[in-house]
Amino acid sequence: MSRISGPGVTVKCGHTRIAYLGDDARLWTAQKRRRGFHAILAVRGIDPATTPSVEDLHDEGLAAAAVGVL
Repeated sequence: MSRISGPGVTVKCGHTRIAYLGDDARLWTAQKRRRGFHAILAVRGIDPATTPSVEDLHDEGLAAAAVGVL
């Protein structure tokens, strides 16, 4: 499974509470992942603007804390 197919599979399986958690937003790889995430949401009929996004998560602890807030 490719990285950008993951959100598509998640939505296809019926999940409705999804969010984007990303690394340093200045990195081109993180920007590419976010664009891919938003593109697959749009293909699945979900407005990316309504999906929570948290960036600049540099380690597992920060990501876990972000999930807790969401």
